[in-house]
Amino acid sequence: MSFLLFAVTALHVLVLIFLFVATLDKAWWVLPDGQTVNLWYDCVRNGTAGWACASASDGPWLRAVQGLLVGALLLSSVAFGLFVWQLHAGPRGRLFSASGGTQILAGLWVLAGAALYAAQGGRPPGGRFGHCFVLAWLCVPLALLSGVTYIHLRKRDTSMANDITSMTRMVNDIANGASVANDITSKTSMANDITNSASVPNDIHQQDQCGQ
Repeated sequence: MSFLLFAVTALHVLVLIFLFVATLDKAWWVLPDGQTVNLWYDCVRNGTAGWACASASDGPWLRAVQGLLVGALLLSSVAFGLFVWQLHAGPRGRLFSASGGTQILAGLWVLAGAALYAAQGGRPPGGRFGHCFVLAWLCVPLALLSGVTYIHLRKRDTSMANDITSMTRMVNDIANGASVANDITSKTSMANDITNSASVPNDIHQQDQCGQ
């Protein structure tokens, strides 16, 4: 169980890193001469001063992609916060369900944003998708896997609680059975004592008859 918690935590942190890089880095679209197009700025690498950037066009589709990626990053951060809180303070049997739903929603938002960016035209011709676009698509299955794993952890926690309850009942039944056996043994020994007490006068009477 502890290894699974560590694995899902590491997976969630990886999703957050990929989302952060994909949202804020400079390479969504790369031209053959090294120029790149960002979600926020169109940047050109010059030979002496590094990067020269100007504001990207504010088309409605680009704003939608920006909003979806930023929203997904916020949702994934909230899911991680819920996971940490529920891990330490949440009720048993209902752990990680809110984290799982929020993380799945974040993955769907990334999917919508990356698909919209891929389907929409208007990019400079002759280029290719950059590593930010690839990272965004990688975030989709990782985020969905993370969310499903949270829900799986919830089910496992419930089954563990049921197993603990069943074991407790079994121990109680065994303890009750042991007490019943002790009662029977006590009553049996008491009956033997009564029988022995009843046989003592008979022995005394027989000894008197022998003396006469």
